[in-house]
Amino acid sequence: MGPLVVIFVQCWCLFGGAISQAIEVYESLLERVGGRGQLPLLVHHFLAQVAAVFRHPSLGLTVTLSFPEVELWRERPPAARGATNSTLDRFCELHAGVQQRAGHRWDVGMLLVGGPLGVPQRSALGVARLGTVCGEAADGAHSGCAAVQFGAVAGREDALPTHGLGLAALTAAHELGHTLGLYHDGDGDDCPGSGFVMASGLDSRRPGVQWSACSAAAARRLWPGCLREAGAPPPPPPPSLPSLDGQCQLQLGDPLATSGADPDPCRRLTCQTAAVRAIRDSLLDAADLERYSDLLSPGPALEGSVCGSRSVCRAGRCAPCVGPCAAQEGSWSGWEPLGGCLSPCYPGSLGVQTFTRRCVGADPSRAAHCAAGPTVRRVLCAPRCPHHRHWVWDARRVCRRSDPAAEPLRVRHEAARPAAACAVRCRKDADGGQLFWWPTEVFFGTDASGDGPFLPDGTLCHRDDGVNFYCVEHRCTPQTEALYLKRLRP
Repeated sequence: MGPLVVIFVQCWCLFGGAISQAIEVYESLLERVGGRGQLPLLVHHFLAQVAAVFRHPSLGLTVTLSFPEVELWRERPPAARGATNSTLDRFCELHAGVQQRAGHRWDVGMLLVGGPLGVPQRSALGVARLGTVCGEAADGAHSGCAAVQFGAVAGREDALPTHGLGLAALTAAHELGHTLGLYHDGDGDDCPGSGFVMASGLDSRRPGVQWSACSAAAARRLWPGCLREAGAPPPPPPPSLPSLDGQCQLQLGDPLATSGADPDPCRRLTCQTAAVRAIRDSLLDAADLERYSDLLSPGPALEGSVCGSRSVCRAGRCAPCVGPCAAQEGSWSGWEPLGGCLSPCYPGSLGVQTFTRRCVGADPSRAAHCAAGPTVRRVLCAPRCPHHRHWVWDARRVCRRSDPAAEPLRVRHEAARPAAACAVRCRKDADGGQLFWWPTEVFFGTDASGDGPFLPDGTLCHRDDGVNFYCVEHRCTPQTEALYLKRLRP
């Protein structure tokens, strides 16, 4: 490894007041992370992940990111208000004043915002002033500044899925790299233009978790001469890292979301819910589902995440522990009810009750690893419905979120597509005929934590030879005694 350098970063976290729908973004983020008290811990995990990107061995330097000051803002600071310039311009002005009064304590100022950055490229996840710390634009009198989307709600008209910690951290590392004099890979050099941290675009399917040879060469040339030497080793990873399932629950805003059977979650973690599985199996073909795959991944799992038996994520790989290990062998807890018997109260419907279990170890302060198995079960139950309502009312709301002129219909049960009879099908008159579609964009576009294009579990969906079928996990499932078990077997 090369010289030991430290980058001092002042972080301003702005989750309200800076953008349209800002308060909605802020409150949605709070809801996903479990309330206002959890937000500092979330930001702590995020900053630790950014620091881990700079510790990747491909950089060829021993780099410590220090965040001596982190401020959480509910509203835009008065000095940063104004609609004439971009978010970055206004923040750079504000940070320059703070930096001057503080005696140039920081190398970089970084602003996290919960939505668009006020630049012409509305898809931009981050922006920065190039080379203001190390490079041609550095004058020694000003620190760099960068702005990064973080906490945005997936699928909003003007927001991208940047609430996943892994992808947001890669974006932040990329923008910090710009302030430190690094250019995009492939711009005037021989390095590939994709697959690395400084790629011009972020590919969530193959996120670049390491630095290219060109970035490493530029860092070794520029950074030791303009950054301060570090006298202390990098800080330990933050406590209580979310599990892989927990990171997916944050990504999709669903407390029952789980991680998929990822061969390499440390490079790209994928997430799923009962609705995602049902859509994948019955409503969309592989090509259509691929369009939505970005929303199902937070990017790489957090550095230090437990990814296997005595294995944790290190530098984008699931690596066996050396010495003391954050991972411990665990066992499944018993099934516990999550709420009561919930029913749509349609005529003929039943209710469904959800049970969950956890992987637990002997040491509650360490993450546990269990053999593969489900964490959520749903069973049919007898509801109490003082009043009944018609499924059309709910289905019409789903379709009209997709198209104001749409009307709902239901399709017959098919064994090959068990979710179809539990889904809402939309139709409307068009050019002398009719259009039909599954309103999957309602799920992927605005509400990845809800039922999306499906009627609620418990809905009667089919009858066959005297046997009733009901929607359970959005699949049309025959009523059997097993679904009524009062105590679930492990």
